[in-house]
Amino acid sequence: MNGNRYEKIDHLIAIAASGYLQKEANRFESLDTSAVQFDATYYRKRAWVIRKYRHRPMLQKMKRLAVRVAVALLVLILLAALAVGCIPAVREAVFKAFVEWQDDHFKVSFQPNNGNDPGLTPPAQTDAGTALPTDTSAEPSDTSVSDVPDTSVTEPPATELPKPPTQIEVKRKPTALPQGVYEDVVRDGRANFIIDYYLNEEYILSYSQGLIERQQGYGDITAIITDVSVSNHEGILIEYQNNSVKIIEWTDGEYRYQIMSEVYGKDQLIALAESVR
Repeated sequence: MNGNRYEKIDHLIAIAASGYLQKEANRFESLDTSAVQFDATYYRKRAWVIRKYRHRPMLQKMKRLAVRVAVALLVLILLAALAVGCIPAVREAVFKAFVEWQDDHFKVSFQPNNGNDPGLTPPAQTDAGTALPTDTSAEPSDTSVSDVPDTSVTEPPATELPKPPTQIEVKRKPTALPQGVYEDVVRDGRANFIIDYYLNEEYILSYSQGLIERQQGYGDITAIITDVSVSNHEGILIEYQNNSVKIIEWTDGEYRYQIMSEVYGKDQLIALAESVR
């Protein structure tokens, strides 16, 4: 009974409001919108929304296809790895190819010196469980043990050098540069500091400062490597037979440095390296 009452009230409200709603709809449709204009931002946003939702079904299909292709490639890689590992002939051929590629490359690394002399060898020690031979026929000596002079030599403890920093704390640059040279900082990071130098709009050299533990790889076995000294620090000079590039690398025990140039020769590179401050 109450439900029917509420339904009747709803119908009465709808009948009473129908005329008003129709009147408002007619007023809305009769509005003159010829003078209404939207700015360019509105049209750009509308076009962006249309493009976004127009291509969404296609993008979903492409995403599913890409996932399937990735899974298929992963399966092929796993099968290839199993074939390489299980077939001796294939495994040997892959190993030889890797060795040949490795032979065409070389790496340069500087190991920090912890103060240990590699030429020294520890003294021979007597096993604690082995008894020294004694002469039982000799009479015991009247000299007490405390009267025997101590001839053992106490070696001074090896002094360990401070460990190289784990990030570049002090940035250094070459100072013996000609007039008119300007620099272009290529990278200014925690582990690498790289600068390219130009003179009269022409590239003349690259300078880099990095951590000493990092290794630098090169891909030309025809390079000629020569040991050099930079301010009494160890370094190497790399020269190539097929081009004019020369590279000098050295370390001061704190960082490793590199200068690469096609313009400067060996002596000039060493002078530039020694001017790094």
